[in-house]
Amino acid sequence: MKKILSVFTIAILLLTPLSAYCEETLTEPGPDVPVDEPVARYTTIYTGVPVVSVCNESNGVRIGWSRIPDTEGYLIYKQTGEDIWDEIGEYNDTRSIYYLDNSVETGASVTYKVLAYNNVTVDYEEETADEYPDQTGNDGTASYVFLKPPTGISVTREGTSMTVTWDESVNATGYTVECSRNSMFKGVRRKTVSKTQVTFDGLKADKKYYIRVKARNRTDGLLSISYWSHSKNVRGSKKASASYVRNRDNKRLDVREASNQKLYGYDTIQGSTSDGTYTYTILLNKSKNRCRIIKMMPGSDKVIKVSGVLNLGHGNDMAYDPDTNRLVVAHGASTKRTISVIDPKTLKRAGRIKITIPDEISGVSLSKLKKKPYFGGISYIPMTGEYALKATYCNMILYLDSDFVPVRAVNLSTSPNNLNQNTHVTEDYIYRVTSPGKKAGNIIYSYDRCGIYLGNIKIPVLGELEGIYFVGNKLYASVYRSRYITVTKKITKHYYKYKKVKGKKKKIRKKKVIIKKYRKFYRDSYVIRIRDF
Repeated sequence: MKKILSVFTIAILLLTPLSAYCEETLTEPGPDVPVDEPVARYTTIYTGVPVVSVCNESNGVRIGWSRIPDTEGYLIYKQTGEDIWDEIGEYNDTRSIYYLDNSVETGASVTYKVLAYNNVTVDYEEETADEYPDQTGNDGTASYVFLKPPTGISVTREGTSMTVTWDESVNATGYTVECSRNSMFKGVRRKTVSKTQVTFDGLKADKKYYIRVKARNRTDGLLSISYWSHSKNVRGSKKASASYVRNRDNKRLDVREASNQKLYGYDTIQGSTSDGTYTYTILLNKSKNRCRIIKMMPGSDKVIKVSGVLNLGHGNDMAYDPDTNRLVVAHGASTKRTISVIDPKTLKRAGRIKITIPDEISGVSLSKLKKKPYFGGISYIPMTGEYALKATYCNMILYLDSDFVPVRAVNLSTSPNNLNQNTHVTEDYIYRVTSPGKKAGNIIYSYDRCGIYLGNIKIPVLGELEGIYFVGNKLYASVYRSRYITVTKKITKHYYKYKKVKGKKKKIRKKKVIIKKYRKFYRDSYVIRIRDF
């Protein structure tokens, strides 16, 4: 019993509804049980779990906590003002470490508490309730004020100035406003005000700007912040610029040609990623359904290593995990719910993992996701230590912990018309890469962390935009394009001609060179650099 209790060294909470550290059910002695024999009892041990994160989402308050080993489940409690504690959720699935409270009222001040429980059977004479550790003063609670994102945003521009107004939010004591030329708000001008109006000066009159607002509440030293409002933009649609990465001969860099190997059939570029020092690109052989990985220096044609033949399905997407120094590959079509782990040094497969999807997680139903058995996108988020998976033909992002166990899910608010290629997920944003196929019209759709659509950026390049990745603050993308090219071939034909020599016919051999042109199917594997993103 002492060994079991040693696992639960986090504070044991004393809740008003519970009235004790433990709930006990004693087994009464029966006619066949001698009174002097030890009597077994069934005990539920409640352990306080520190709440490690709490934040306002667009439709409620999301709390997160640390996973406790050997736990059978979690209970989530909420206290509004001075009211008693109410149980608002229970997870028998210990993989859940997030909870979204969408029943909280706007402007309400709430406190959350999480308990882990474990049911054990102990000997009555060996253990007593008095021997349970008394750890008070560390209740692990987290308080917050639920604020809805501001609405009614209006923007007025006059020359180089822009005035932003919005509707007052319930219980807000201030507001933060951000202005940026980037739809993902990279490089912003930020102002914090107490009124519902702010003016930005010194802007460029002919440029497009994005605006977003969030509410703030500071009470007794506690700062609560709402989620961002829907972004509002002024002036026409944004279009990024793109340029092809060039090789040392100043020609477009083709990854397959740069490998300097006879990669017959490995001519379809797929997922790409970077560890900050090198880039990794997957080339697919469609007929054999096998892949090779090319390790290169970023922005150049210098190849470091080419892997052997790997069974990675279609290798639709790839991400780098700096915490464990490994590459993870989403197989895409042909292999159901499978990802592979690759050693970035040897480029050999170090493991293969099947993802088990529960019916629901953290209050989100996964029924639609379970019907889509293939993963076409994968990312790693260093700030949270999570993997983000995107199933093909499904508007949902599934988050996994470092052991590849699902912990939460987010539904995306819109479904693009273009073919979805893969995704790139950060702590705050979700980027969805889409392509119309051979035509120009590649679009990157952006969402916030709640799956709310923010906007899109057109990438002016022919072919299919397969994936995007950052090297520092530089954004690169792999591009696949199939086309027919004209090939010329010299054909030498020999023939004979008779000629009179001294009154006699003589057979003379002659040759004729014919240049023949024909069409050949070819696949390009290009890399581009995206600017103004």
